[in-house]
Amino acid sequence: MTDVTLILPDQSAILCHKVVLMAASPFFDTMFQSGLKEGAEQNIKLDFADSDIIKILVEFFYSGNIELTSGNIKEIVAGSEFLCCKHLKAHCEEYLVDTVGLSNCIDYYKYGQVFNLKLLIKTAFDFILSKFREFREISDFDKLTEDELVEVVSSDRLNAENE
Repeated sequence: MTDVTLILPDQSAILCHKVVLMAASPFFDTMFQSGLKEGAEQNIKLDFADSDIIKILVEFFYSGNIELTSGNIKEIVAGSEFLCCKHLKAHCEEYLVDTVGLSNCIDYYKYGQVFNLKLLIKTAFDFILSKFREFREISDFDKLTEDELVEVVSSDRLNAENE
């Protein structure tokens, strides 16, 4: 028997078990154990992400399975950060690291900085260094700040014909 209802941004509802939410997320564990008003409520309104992402996260809490895609990965990382799900965040980081390429390396580098994804930051930066000749031709090159660009061009590992 469920004992809490999650109300999503689109006003749909998901019937849940507090014990499952608490086991999966320190956010929910704190909410339900702290004695705060929200923890005693039957209906919990969530608006930290869009409804589809919250549904994916809740499904993950129950099944342990999640389908990460280029279309949902950033929102899943943000949701895992909000819900304090370190294991899910680490799983997402592995996905991002495995998909670093010319078209996304700057974006992933910056995203890694926002969410403190150290392996992603290193992987994206190393990719930029190793593919600098190709990388400097793409339009995203100008997304690097002056400091980031200096860090790239001053690296001993930079793969460039003429620095």
